[in-house]
Amino acid sequence: MILQGLITFYNIGRGWGFITTAPTGKRYFFHISNFVRHQQPVLNGEVEFELGPGVDSTKPPQAINIRYRGEGSDAPRVGA
Repeated sequence: MILQGLITFYNIGRGWGFITTAPTGKRYFFHISNFVRHQQPVLNGEVEFELGPGVDSTKPPQAINIRYRGEGSDAPRVGA
């Protein structure tokens, strides 16, 4: 299942952040290594992603296969 959301937090020094889905407001952890095509996270960027297992059995699912919304575009779209 593909979800959509906005990058609402990103720690550039550590390479991780959170994507928040609308309208539920649920937040999912992501790591920069889970972006396709070596894209860079941009705050408020509109993304599509899937859910994968947490880092270990005690962690909730995390965002994987993250890409910016749009047909194959590498350029991030920034939400309003």
